Amino acid sequence: MSKFQAPRGTHDVLPRDHLWWRVIRTIEEQCTQYGWSRVSTPGFEETALFERTSGEASDVVHKEMYSFVDRGDRSLTLRPEATAPIARAYVEHGLAQEPQPVKAYAIAPMYRYSRPGRGRYREHWQLSLEAIGSADPAVDAEVIQFYSELLRRLGVTEWELRLNSIGDANCRPQYVARLNEWLDAHPELVDEEIAHKRATSVLQVFDVKSSTTTRARPSSSSGLRRTSTRRSAAVGATTGSSRRSAGLRPPASGSARASSGFCSRWSGRARPPRRRESTCSSPSRSRGCAGGSSLRSRRGVRRAARWTPTTLAAR
Repeated sequence: MSKFQAPRGTHDVLPRDHLWWRVIRTIEEQCTQYGWSRVSTPGFEETALFERTSGEASDVVHKEMYSFVDRGDRSLTLRPEATAPIARAYVEHGLAQEPQPVKAYAIAPMYRYSRPGRGRYREHWQLSLEAIGSADPAVDAEVIQFYSELLRRLGVTEWELRLNSIGDANCRPQYVARLNEWLDAHPELVDEEIAHKRATSVLQVFDVKSSTTTRARPSSSSGLRRTSTRRSAAVGATTGSSRRSAGLRPPASGSARASSGFCSRWSGRARPPRRRESTCSSPSRSRGCAGGSSLRSRRGVRRAARWTPTTLAAR
């Protein structure tokens, strides 16, 4: 017996893990049907790329990234998420000159240092949809409909979707000002972690897992301009049929970590039903898991929802 084992927080995917491979095939087939093209980016990037896009005070940068200095004295980081690398490739290779929007998807491993837990790994595989080059609300609606259909095909039934908006570049500064005033008026809620995030970007205080801060803060929807309100209404109307059939929940404030624009959050217990004729075994070492995702738009870049095959393949 070998003394070597997979590092903590990782797992092997074996030929006999049929459910895992069925999830991958289903994703690939649906992406093709929806007109999304596959993209592959390096497994590591310059550290500054993630510091700029995620924010130096974010949990990803501050606590979770695998960063190292190579022999050329360059700071590099294993890919913690796919949006920044895909956006970098879009700019670097001049994809703005091609028909817009560019609809790209990636199925690749991501790396985040955190305490391994139920359905949570330090190396996890993730599906990312990125539509770049269009501000049309129909793109947001398409991504939502895509994931609704994907979960249906995979037999996942215990999930919900929450929609929200924190406005555009015109009305968001007003909300940021209100939020700062609210934090100044409640110093008892501003601990060291919240103060650290607020110093970089006040909106990142919602990364702090504090139910008091999340529920008591001023609502973002009350200050939306008409354009932002119409955008949210357009997305909601387009996905209305999916909401009725799939049991989607109404919008909720703070339902996603987003720096700008329309946002959403998927959550639930991703547990496909077992088939009697199947003898599939999960590559996961846990029984059950919780999946999550986010959707955000910025300067025409859609940060699409994400769902991990690791999550979907959990027994």
